[in-house]
Amino acid sequence: MAIDPGARIGAVHLRVADLGRLVSFYEARLGLTVRQRDSRTAWLGAGGAGGAGGPDLLVLHESPTARRAPGTTGLYHFAVLVPTRRDLARSLRRLVDTSTTLQG
Repeated sequence: MAIDPGARIGAVHLRVADLGRLVSFYEARLGLTVRQRDSRTAWLGAGGAGGAGGPDLLVLHESPTARRAPGTTGLYHFAVLVPTRRDLARSLRRLVDTSTTLQG
């Protein structure tokens, strides 16, 4: 049985050791916007604060004990589907302009 075509995946949730550092990375490198934040969690999306611009795409949960699993490099990837090829080109240009290391 195939998955229903109406299925959707919600926000990616990551446990991180340094919330501020990761929020800065996703804002500067990917252009995500902090839509809500408290002392240990930040919700990021592709629009303004308060839910404007669609659903949350990434939720970062700070945990001082968050560590990489032994023998791994950490998060390998997650995907963000953009609406057009032009948007994809703009995203790639942003990564290049911010000297973000690309792999694969």
